[in-house]
Amino acid sequence: MAEYKNPDVLVETGWLEENLDNKDLAIIEVDEDPTAYEKGHISGAIAIDWVKELQSPPLREFVSAERLAELLGSKGVSSDQTIVLYGGNNNWFATYAYWLFKYRGAEKVKLLNGGRKKWE
Repeated sequence: MAEYKNPDVLVETGWLEENLDNKDLAIIEVDEDPTAYEKGHISGAIAIDWVKELQSPPLREFVSAERLAELLGSKGVSSDQTIVLYGGNNNWFATYAYWLFKYRGAEKVKLLNGGRKKWE
């Protein structure tokens, strides 16, 4: 694996494939195109729509920590799980979600290195 400034942020596709059945993981797709999930996704992954679920209308403010916890809980994600985020378009919106999750206090959050493109 290449040397990264923060190697603990990334997980590789091979590692994820070996851990797909790990109940301690929650795999979440956050994509610029919310229909991408419906066209195909990583087995067991859930989708979060970054526009509708990670922003508070009408001002497009970031959701609060409380609202984020409610959202994740409603999707079956517990605070004990490690969250692996991925998406298309070079992980742009997965990275946005990563930043927001960390900003709101989530500790166990990772990004899938290479996102959807590398997974496929």
